[in-house]
Amino acid sequence: MRAKAIAVILAAMAGAFASLPVRADETIPFTLVISRAEVAHRPALAMSVTFRGGASGETVVHLPNEWASEKELWRGLKSLTVKNASFASPIVEPQTRRLTHVPSAQITLAWEIIQGYSGEPNFGDTKSLFRPTVNEHTVIGALQTMLPSFEIAPGRVLGLDPHIRTVPPLFCDIAITFENFPKNWALATAFGATANQSIRAARCDALWNSNLALGDFRVREAKDAHGVVRLAVRGKWALSDQALLARFSAARAAAAEAFQDPGPPQILVSLAGTEPLAHGQAVFGTAFSYGFFGFATPNASLASLKVWWNHEQVHYWIPNRLGQEMEGAETALAWFNEGFTDYFSLMNAYRTHELDAKSLAEEVNTRFIAGYLKSPAREAPNAKIVEGFWSDRTLQQLPYQRGALLALNWNAEIKKASNNKQSLADLISELIEQARQNPNVVLTPSRIAEAARTSGVANAAADIASYIDAGHLITPREDIFGPCTRYDQAKGALALTGNGWTTAACATWLK
Repeated sequence: MRAKAIAVILAAMAGAFASLPVRADETIPFTLVISRAEVAHRPALAMSVTFRGGASGETVVHLPNEWASEKELWRGLKSLTVKNASFASPIVEPQTRRLTHVPSAQITLAWEIIQGYSGEPNFGDTKSLFRPTVNEHTVIGALQTMLPSFEIAPGRVLGLDPHIRTVPPLFCDIAITFENFPKNWALATAFGATANQSIRAARCDALWNSNLALGDFRVREAKDAHGVVRLAVRGKWALSDQALLARFSAARAAAAEAFQDPGPPQILVSLAGTEPLAHGQAVFGTAFSYGFFGFATPNASLASLKVWWNHEQVHYWIPNRLGQEMEGAETALAWFNEGFTDYFSLMNAYRTHELDAKSLAEEVNTRFIAGYLKSPAREAPNAKIVEGFWSDRTLQQLPYQRGALLALNWNAEIKKASNNKQSLADLISELIEQARQNPNVVLTPSRIAEAARTSGVANAAADIASYIDAGHLITPREDIFGPCTRYDQAKGALALTGNGWTTAACATWLK
């Protein structure tokens, strides 16, 4: 799963600035200090940022507000104080603050974070999976749930912009300092594992699009042609730390090759155990542009962990490398962001030899085809999914299944139209290239449909309108697995008999 923090600022704020935007070629210094603290005898984080305020003498602060199922995240930032600026009155929205200051003043904003739930992360309380964990042993969290963003001129935001803008991105020199932590604590982010870390000439939103893992983690690193993979792990798992790291690195490399794009130069993957469930097992993950974190019950199987790491790896590209996301589109585009990611995660598992061809087909039968055909909500329109995504588990799973089936159909159609010279991965590569050429381009169904059409999908827009928007039943193509096997419509499954799995034609088709 991928989630994005969303903040809202009233239109009245749009006139709060009078200055010209910061120059597009300017690199902005930004400093973050994170300290261990105690508030009311409870473990806490003391955080502060220092940056240059707006040239107009006004800066709007966007506090974290919504992320995934969680709302009013701004309540988790306590004791907000500011130096070299003043809070302007009145407060129009609880998630925004307006600062007045000397033009271009060096401003320091400070606050504290206390854990917003009881105990350790657990699957019985979704807050513990999405909100920051801050306890005696560890700190885990998405930095976008901990950090405000700062609008220093209209559309010029240090952090996550709450609106879609047609302006060039800002670039920052970011310094991160950790203070007052025990010497034996790990201090891991995507950008380093020491008390002093830096990100030079990076997009200013890089910090917000990452996670951190502090405390009793074991940290391992691997470097290859695509960059650095940093693993922070707690607990005992089916594989050793080094074996997990090797699997993560292989999955990243396979996806980068498929999409013809290296992805981010550094990432942090964290894995932490939760309290066990009374019955069964569970694995949860969330991805960012510069890493992902996961929680799992102690009995999580290797098969479940494989699904987790391959899915979250693919999120580096889908949708993070494909352009800006429409406001409020996280659930509306789940059929693509999650369903296509699920499809590519299985293909990634095949390419890294986690699955052979027949095992891949078995996963498609179980996770995609059977799950979809047996879903009581299988013909729900996309609007109903958007409405119930965070409250109805069946509706939440539907876009994963529906999108994966559409991906299978489109992949087969593209391969047939190109005589096996192209695949669905080339469609993703095209969307990546568009975003590289124009960082302001927005990921929309129409843009996806057009890229699919030019790749060889004859009626891509009609497919989206029928199968996604209206919820009409998707019928898998007979040739969704090429020469490996056929889809048996009468049985509603890929045929698992025959010897097509081991042929060179099958291997070539799945490559």
